[in-house]
Amino acid sequence: MDALTSQLTPLLDAGYIPSPLIRTGIRAQLRSRLATLPSPSTSLTAHYAHKMRYVERLRTQPIALHTDKANEQHYEVGTSVLEGMLGKRMKYSSCLYEVEGGKEPGQGGRLKGSLDEAEERMLDLYVQRAGIEDGMEILDLGYVFFLVLSFACFIVLKHAPSSHVDAFLTMSRSHGFTFPASKAYTSSMCTQR
Repeated sequence: MDALTSQLTPLLDAGYIPSPLIRTGIRAQLRSRLATLPSPSTSLTAHYAHKMRYVERLRTQPIALHTDKANEQHYEVGTSVLEGMLGKRMKYSSCLYEVEGGKEPGQGGRLKGSLDEAEERMLDLYVQRAGIEDGMEILDLGYVFFLVLSFACFIVLKHAPSSHVDAFLTMSRSHGFTFPASKAYTSSMCTQR
């Protein structure tokens, strides 16, 4: 990271840099990257050789770089950021959208419904595949506090109101930062529903 980028990053993260300036910076970075690629008029052989040099560089590098930083940054994100990106169930592993038009997205089909509906549909599928029925005693094991309790609340409130759910989670040291916020968020979410 160059000196200018390291100075601008905190301002960017805090939302102080206006969108037009951000777009200008992105365009400059793209121009710089494109300048490193062979010209479109270059022969197919030159393009292939360039690509193979890149592939060889990838083969000599580790699969992932700076994984400690990635985990640290991922779990530093506050609950409010996730609330802005995710649906009401705060589910970030996957969602299940309906597709209309009889084709897959990208091939003429269109996704149908909202993010909230897609989250609900995926959780419904979990419940169906797990064979959960009303009156069961359920053990929900998970890794992130608010996701575990979100699923547990979902099961009890929507599918099995007479069931008893125990939710347990495992935590690494990286979760210590977000645990209180996650617990407060989940407790309020379960109370509201």
